[in-house]
Amino acid sequence: MRRKVVDYINRMNEKGVSIIIVSHRLDVIPYIADRVYVLNRRAVAEGNMREILSNVELLEENGMDVLPAVKIGIEMELNPLPLTIEELIEKMKLKIKIKKSKN
Repeated sequence: MRRKVVDYINRMNEKGVSIIIVSHRLDVIPYIADRVYVLNRRAVAEGNMREILSNVELLEENGMDVLPAVKIGIEMELNPLPLTIEELIEKMKLKIKIKKSKN
């Protein structure tokens, strides 16, 4: 069901329709948003989706969970940090290839 909603939102956006979404589900945001506002009784931050969702300190200070891909990306010292599992897998593959080519 969630995939259908994400696909619908993306199709509408491709047609030029601006959509405002309020969500506590940060795992969906990378698939549907360009800009993000962080609200905690007031607007605390706004900006590029990637910058906001990879700002661990900002998210934690405002009681939000950090995306799993971001946590793993930090541990693996990936830059830029991945936001989705798909991005994480691609970055891991690339890192493995680079390590193999150095050996």
